[in-house]
Amino acid sequence: MIARLKRLSIKGFRRFEVEATVPLDADVILVHGPNGTGKSSVLNAIEFGLTGHVRDLELYRADYPRSLRNVKADAGEVGLSWADSKGEVYSSRLHVGSDNLVKGVPAVAGEDARFFQERCYLSQPRLTRLLETYQTPSEEDDEAPLVRFVRELLRLDVTSNLVDGLNDALDIRRLRKRSTALARLDANEKDVQQQLDVAGPALKAAEARAIELRARVAEKLGAAAALGDAFTADEEPARLRDQLGVLIAAAREEYNVVQSVRARVAGTVSSAAVSVPAMSADLPARLAEASSALKAVDAELTRAVDESVRSAALAGVSAALLPGESDPSARVRGVHEAISQAVSRVRVVDATRAELRGRIDVIEQRKRAINSARQEAVIVDQQAAASRKDLLSLLQRALPHVETSNHCPVCARDYGELERGSLAEGVRRQIGLLGGMTAADDAALRQERALRAEGDQLDRELSALRVQYDKLGAALLPETHAALQSAAERIDAAVALVERRAALVRGQAVLLNEQARANTLSLRQEWTVSEIARLANELGMAAPAEATLDAVGLVIEERSRVAKLREGQLLSALASVGELEAAQEAHVRARRSAERATAQANAVAVARKRVQKTVGQVKAVFDAAKETTKELVAHVFSAELNAIWVELFSRLAPSEVFAPRLSAPEIERRNIVVSAQAVADGVTPFAQLASVLSAGNLNTAALSLFLALHLVERPKMRVLLLDDPVQSMDDVHVIQLSALLRALVRQQHRQIVLAVHERALYDFLYSELGPSREGLKLVGIELSHATDPWRVTVSESRQEYVADGLPL
Repeated sequence: MIARLKRLSIKGFRRFEVEATVPLDADVILVHGPNGTGKSSVLNAIEFGLTGHVRDLELYRADYPRSLRNVKADAGEVGLSWADSKGEVYSSRLHVGSDNLVKGVPAVAGEDARFFQERCYLSQPRLTRLLETYQTPSEEDDEAPLVRFVRELLRLDVTSNLVDGLNDALDIRRLRKRSTALARLDANEKDVQQQLDVAGPALKAAEARAIELRARVAEKLGAAAALGDAFTADEEPARLRDQLGVLIAAAREEYNVVQSVRARVAGTVSSAAVSVPAMSADLPARLAEASSALKAVDAELTRAVDESVRSAALAGVSAALLPGESDPSARVRGVHEAISQAVSRVRVVDATRAELRGRIDVIEQRKRAINSARQEAVIVDQQAAASRKDLLSLLQRALPHVETSNHCPVCARDYGELERGSLAEGVRRQIGLLGGMTAADDAALRQERALRAEGDQLDRELSALRVQYDKLGAALLPETHAALQSAAERIDAAVALVERRAALVRGQAVLLNEQARANTLSLRQEWTVSEIARLANELGMAAPAEATLDAVGLVIEERSRVAKLREGQLLSALASVGELEAAQEAHVRARRSAERATAQANAVAVARKRVQKTVGQVKAVFDAAKETTKELVAHVFSAELNAIWVELFSRLAPSEVFAPRLSAPEIERRNIVVSAQAVADGVTPFAQLASVLSAGNLNTAALSLFLALHLVERPKMRVLLLDDPVQSMDDVHVIQLSALLRALVRQQHRQIVLAVHERALYDFLYSELGPSREGLKLVGIELSHATDPWRVTVSESRQEYVADGLPL
């Protein structure tokens, strides 16, 4: 809390260009001066030092904060020191530079800054429209400052928030929007009802389906029992499924045995029908012919490989790279690979020689270009030397003719106009330049040396490339090319012979397989007779004499039909058992779903009762909070604020018939509607104070309301700034105001900074508000239009009569 201002320093701020320090450590600070001397600027500086803003000037946004800086100063500064309730002294310094930016940390901010500007500082512009301002809603929160003061005083936001929240709880539609728990309860109730609507029919359908499937299972098990399978129809589906699995496996095993016998009978019949002599009559001759053809191909292949190896050796292919004696096909592949590699190496050498030949041609072409450039440079140097010699001679002969004149004999121009000396001096300079012109000669010499060095380098590179080119050419003689070509052709022919030999080997293998099959069929014909007898015995036929192929076939067909029929009936019964088991599980799930839905419905009903009980409790709290808010607001407006306002107004204007009063507040949820009225005994209140009060008493009503709002609650700041509050006041009002201010200082311990315009009023207040006991002090600040406008006087501790104070 700011309890007392201590010191103010100003430099380049508003009216004040020169730096000055003003003492504020007094109970009353009176500021006086003619118009334009800076009375309001002093109060503006205090406001700026405390809050970092000047509220009245912020309205002029186009000029703010530039308007804070004195027009003759590069920057404006305000320093302010103050003490808190414990006597600790603090200070702040704010700066407005040429960039028109406010820098520094003010003393207070936020709500504290707004409290000072609205309830501790009354400027001239605000006094004239204070009543209207207090009752006009602001743009920020659409609420009148007077209502906001009372809301902050009573902390009505707490009860208003409580009433708002409870009001939503009383309307079930708004409550559903705000309460996710209630919305979930409604949704759960709806879901549970839907589940109940579905679970009942589903349970009945599952019971009927289980009864139907149990009857069907019993029917199918009876059909299977007729074929020799034994069951207990009342067993559980799981045990029936295990029994049926075992019987189905046995039926499939019997069917597979019958099918195996059928396959063997078919094989016996097929074997018996084969004619062994017809298949093997010409087989030996065909085998001998194939063997002879294979030997001939092997001999031809050996010759082709040997000739290819000899040609490769003539071409320089190392014998270590050629494979030795091995499989003919493998040897051909090895020789073919070695010759292919040799051909690839020859091609690489040919490509390298071609590349070297290209590089040699490029170097020779560059040498020819260098020789041509050197010859041209010699000719150019000779021509340039001759031209310089002729020009030098010409200038030397012309020099005697220009010694006494600055007019050029060639262009008739006056050389003195150029301010570069005489014409003769210019000619001499040109002669000196022509005689010493060696830069071009040096450049030509350097170029000649560079070309000569490059030519020598190219000669060395050309010699090395020719040596390498000749060396590669010696390695590739025409005989080598011919021998390598012959080797490649012969090995390609050998590759074709390898493919032909592989075809002959495959044909020989086919003939050998036919021979083996003929031998096998001969043995199978002997086996057929004994096999038929054994199959007949395995099928249980009466006697071996009946074991013919036709009799065995009839038994196989019958046994196969019975096994298949039995397997089908068992599988059908198994499927029905599976359906029965699924139906029983569905019945259990339906019963559990119905039980869960019933339990959830009971829980929802209990929760619904709790909601209704809670809503009833909320309504009781809502009514109590609403009534408490009304009582608090009515008490503050009527018993406190109205009482203080009327008391202060009657002290300042004791002869006024009408008194200001705040109307009874109307509360609708968060909104509080209140207005200022003029009242008198036996008269209906007037809605507008200005309709019955004079201009002076209207200002008095505004001033007294400002002071009442400052005094109505526990102080956050003990500082009051009043900028010429005596507008339109007569002498009686001024005397009453001085007594009121004196009581504020001595009883309410306020520090008052008061600016006045009239000199007589200043002298009167200086006398009336001066200190009357030890420890009290008054500071008088007189301003003028002088370069140093300040005159400060201090009055301390004098005895005087003290009127009755405020009953606060």
